[in-house]
Amino acid sequence: MNTGENQIAGFQDKSGLEAVLTTNKLFVRSMTRSETFALRAVVGCGIYDDIDTFTKELSNWNNTKSKQTLTLIIAGIAIVLSLTTGMIPVLFLAFILILIAFVFFNSGSKPVLFSYLRIITLGGTRDFKFDKSEAASESIADFISRLEETFTSYKQ
Repeated sequence: MNTGENQIAGFQDKSGLEAVLTTNKLFVRSMTRSETFALRAVVGCGIYDDIDTFTKELSNWNNTKSKQTLTLIIAGIAIVLSLTTGMIPVLFLAFILILIAFVFFNSGSKPVLFSYLRIITLGGTRDFKFDKSEAASESIADFISRLEETFTSYKQ
């Protein structure tokens, strides 16, 4: 991000969150919005992890995965039973169970813990979403540290 000012720190992650800290301003741009903060109006910052949403999504994912596993075990038992007894209808039932397991109990990808870069200003808080599991999380932590350094040294 070209701000035309003396840049102190900055980062950019894969999802489009970008922030630049200059001597007087903080520029934050995400996929949905772009905001500029005067440093004298910023009173705090941090990283907020959305644990509640992640826990709910992970619980739902685990339940779906358990149902899929149970259905596949039953289908496996039905296949073994049909091969040992020669009962074709049981084999047909096993293939229907396999289809059900992959179509109806498709658990998708494992949920991701999303975090938010939280900027606290005199007028309220602003949260900017990012994926903490990405490699950029270290640069975000460094950015937060640099931004916090301006709080104690910048008095007007």
